[in-house]
Amino acid sequence: MGQWFEFINFDKHQVHQPPMRKFGELGGNGIVSNLIALEPYPKLDTALTRIFLGYNPSNALSCNRAALGRLGKLPVELIALIFRATDLDGATMLCITHAQLFAIGYSTALVKAKAIALSNNWAYDRIILFGDYSDSLPAGFLSPAERYHLMKWGIARKAAAGEESEGSPLEDVGGPTDPEDEDKGGREARERQRDEALATYEDQSFHLYTYGGDMPPLHGASRAGEWSAEVEYGRMRRTKSSRLDAKRLHRTRVLMHFNPYNPRLRRISYTYETGVLINITKRDFVPAVDEEGRWVLDLAIPVLIVWGHDDGYPGNMMKGKWAGDRLAIISAEEMKMRMQEEDGWTERKERWSTEPA
Repeated sequence: MGQWFEFINFDKHQVHQPPMRKFGELGGNGIVSNLIALEPYPKLDTALTRIFLGYNPSNALSCNRAALGRLGKLPVELIALIFRATDLDGATMLCITHAQLFAIGYSTALVKAKAIALSNNWAYDRIILFGDYSDSLPAGFLSPAERYHLMKWGIARKAAAGEESEGSPLEDVGGPTDPEDEDKGGREARERQRDEALATYEDQSFHLYTYGGDMPPLHGASRAGEWSAEVEYGRMRRTKSSRLDAKRLHRTRVLMHFNPYNPRLRRISYTYETGVLINITKRDFVPAVDEEGRWVLDLAIPVLIVWGHDDGYPGNMMKGKWAGDRLAIISAEEMKMRMQEEDGWTERKERWSTEPA
């Protein structure tokens, strides 16, 4: 029946949804939008002047605190605690009610927004398209400690299912040590012991496909969060806020692009067609559109990051040259700047197809 594949983000321990596909059926699977690097959020002075027209941070902090009502009588430190105690929606709505509250709470709102966005963004993470027939891992993809963790996980899983394994994990190898064991000789002995166990382990894929099957899907992880996907207009209407607050909220939404999953509401200022897929591990890149004007990333990504058994495919087609590397999609303008500032960037040109030639 052929092998199945799943997109795995090992850094965030997430899989892309739908999690399993045949290689010939892959065409990006929407992973492009999740690899787009988020642009920096605006600094306080920029955000303040765009949302509170005509204000700046110094004016905001020196304004009439009586306008804050009972909040104006509280120390700034207590107001900051209120921002930290609420969710993103609450922090944002507090911010837009008064310029001084905005100046106090903006940094906390940013922390909450970044935590949401980054939890669902795969840019610069280690990404691999892994097959269930795989019997190895790409060189350098996982550290010895990470492989040892997978080995122990696999053996424990087999034990729980009543299956026998040819090997068993060494207790605490690669794990925490007592202070007496922290000398150089003790660490080196433990590392040698761990490496020997890894080299002789029966499954050199270290159960990664099965391990990935227990990871939460990307979209499911975003829905399971305890935060709103974006600042809600409906909540503003229900609280009967003023027209001025509604206008400020609209400016905030436009400026911040809080939604972490919808690519149309992400913090990007360029189109897919002007994007560039980069590999920061190898310093390679692939423009989103080739010299003939064809969009290529939907096919280039699975071809570059696949790792599976040959399974009838010719050559090393199942051994993607970027499998397990750190990837991101950035603008062509940023790529141009990187090439000017950093040496070694090379454009990769290949035949982008998930079918044998």
